Amino acid sequence: MDTYSENDSGRTWILAVGLIAAVAFVVGTFLAARLLRGGRDGQPAPTREQRPSAPSVRLEGHSAGGFTIVGEGWPSDAAVSLSLTSDRSSADYWLGRLLADSTGSFRRDVAWHNDYPSGPGTELLARSGNLEVRVPFDLTPGSLGPTVPAGTAAPQPTPSQVGPTATPTETPPPTPTFTPMPTPTATATATATVTPTPVATPSVFLGWKGEYFNNTELSGTPAAVRDDPSINFDWGQGYPLPGVGVDNFSVRWTRELDLDEGQYRFTLRVDDGVRLWVDDELLVDEWHPGSSTHEVMVHLSQGRHQVRVEYFEATGEARAIVEWGSILGTPTQ
Repeated sequence: MDTYSENDSGRTWILAVGLIAAVAFVVGTFLAARLLRGGRDGQPAPTREQRPSAPSVRLEGHSAGGFTIVGEGWPSDAAVSLSLTSDRSSADYWLGRLLADSTGSFRRDVAWHNDYPSGPGTELLARSGNLEVRVPFDLTPGSLGPTVPAGTAAPQPTPSQVGPTATPTETPPPTPTFTPMPTPTATATATATVTPTPVATPSVFLGWKGEYFNNTELSGTPAAVRDDPSINFDWGQGYPLPGVGVDNFSVRWTRELDLDEGQYRFTLRVDDGVRLWVDDELLVDEWHPGSSTHEVMVHLSQGRHQVRVEYFEATGEARAIVEWGSILGTPTQ
């Protein structure tokens, strides 16, 4: 009788464990099915990450007779190409290529040029891989005068926004002076020359003065001259700007830097040739085809120093990137 009771107790225990395991299996299967079905019921899966905001780009006027391009929401370290497109022209106006930072943002200051398209049908195009953003480009030279704060459109009356009469406040004063004596006519002519002509054709360069030539020897008259905020270009197999060829071109960049005394490092990444001068001293002379990187250090005294970079592109890929700075600080372009 005792033996029978022990066997019976063992069977009962086994049945209980089996029943618990079956219940756990059914409950686990049910929960898994609920999680998989959650997407169909309109509920996001718990582990699904939030998608980043869509990339955007916007225009802002700035006080130096140009405009600023601001981008946000792009992939980290994305290479973004910028250009102006117009339905009145078959060719795009190339503004350059830059890298978004680790937050997906970028910012570039651009000096105004007379040959920029503008008005209805003109757009700023930002492109990186499969991503493309277009915004209307309706800025004009008159809306970017020296007194216009950043982000402002056109606060001045439109009739006098173009050309040297972009500051209409100077028009009324000559009226009373002409009445008593006609001689101030010469003064009125001088007043017209004081108006900010750099708005249309900048004579003061905020960054690097870039002179672009349609040959590899920087000879003759430049095909284009513009203000480049930095030397950070990866043109690939494209042209640097309209009017300059895809291959066999050269560029001379010049700039004056106000520096503290110290040891400075210059790094040049190019495809193809490059030369670097600091205060008319030739520091890098690699005037030959091919992709290469060069680094040089130089001790500079406190004060202003003239820097000149010369570059040429033969065929194939085109790249010109120059970084400089104190060996104790962060490199600058």
